[in-house]
Amino acid sequence: MCPSFRIEPERFVDISLPLGERTPCYPGDTRFSREILRSDGFVSSRLVLSSHSGTHLDPPAHLAGGSLTTDGLGPSRLVLPAFVLDARGDASLGPGLLDGLDLRGRAVLFRTGTPGGLHADMPGMETETARRLVAGGALLAGTDAISIDAPGSVACHRILLPAGVPILENLVLDGVEAGDCLLLCFPLPLENGDGAPVRAFLQPGPCLD
Repeated sequence: MCPSFRIEPERFVDISLPLGERTPCYPGDTRFSREILRSDGFVSSRLVLSSHSGTHLDPPAHLAGGSLTTDGLGPSRLVLPAFVLDARGDASLGPGLLDGLDLRGRAVLFRTGTPGGLHADMPGMETETARRLVAGGALLAGTDAISIDAPGSVACHRILLPAGVPILENLVLDGVEAGDCLLLCFPLPLENGDGAPVRAFLQPGPCLD
């Protein structure tokens, strides 16, 4: 049975990173660029970007052999109750952050305080944390960092994605308080997408009727 949410748009907090020339780009990926086109009194733009530009979602198909693509994710995986966990100052995203949480059917979002690119001291997720998210029935994992893994690692991607747990990266969680919320995240419906930029919102506070 699907949960019933109290939707209050006036309380939404936009947690999406604007796409522009200064948008952080994962090393080796395609940097966002935009060319303004004008014709017959109208303005249009030519965009060059990666499917993982800005705030974006990694579906299982981000790994070779993964079958679930961004356009295959149903609404129940994109609008769901969530926890925001404050991990600022932590050296890593350890499993202790999940203690006492009922993960079933929820998204878990980590506020690390290290957005803006790949940093040597960026707190990546520990593999045991990823395993606990999967075992606990979490439906999505997210972070304000450019990657949920530590620099040089993809270990947690290789645990979460094959288990069907999508990953949200490059969220804007400045000023967002830790605790319960409702997550709404809408990736571009790229056909057979290995990832897609996302417009994401949080509604703070308990959201289940």
